[in-house]
Amino acid sequence: SKKITSTPDYIKALNGYLNLSPLDTEVWLELSDIYYEIGHFEKSIFALQEILLIIPFAYNIFAKIGNIEFAIFKRDGDVDSLVSSLKHFLRSVELSSNFIRGWSGIYLISKEFNQLDSKKLKNVKIDYVELNKLSKNRLEEIIETNGSNAQDLKAAEQLLRDF
Repeated sequence: SKKITSTPDYIKALNGYLNLSPLDTEVWLELSDIYYEIGHFEKSIFALQEILLIIPFAYNIFAKIGNIEFAIFKRDGDVDSLVSSLKHFLRSVELSSNFIRGWSGIYLISKEFNQLDSKKLKNVKIDYVELNKLSKNRLEEIIETNGSNAQDLKAAEQLLRDF
């Protein structure tokens, strides 16, 4: 088989494979990662949404979408992306209450809301101050009880220390 050397060729090959096997979540995830790497955030989210059609309770995928929407907010300053990001992180912890990456996303985003000027917040109907307290408490609780793997626990400790 011919080795694929360029990103567009790789994307084309992945899409070609998905036309034959649309339920292959690993390939959808790979496609999402490639799109993310080249800055095509919306296409990356679409690929992740395809995974959610196959595995609707994939809490880690909700968090990945939250991460990408946060990147869109950072790129464009679009508050709607920040709100959507928060909702996806909230869904991830609704599905898995000890999911550190979900709680970390909620913690960071609730802090981000706190830094926006009031004009940008006028349509935001979220108690981000309360969510910040809740996420901080939940992260501390997970750390205290060793409720996750060592790498995630260390990352959560650093997050709470640095932010």
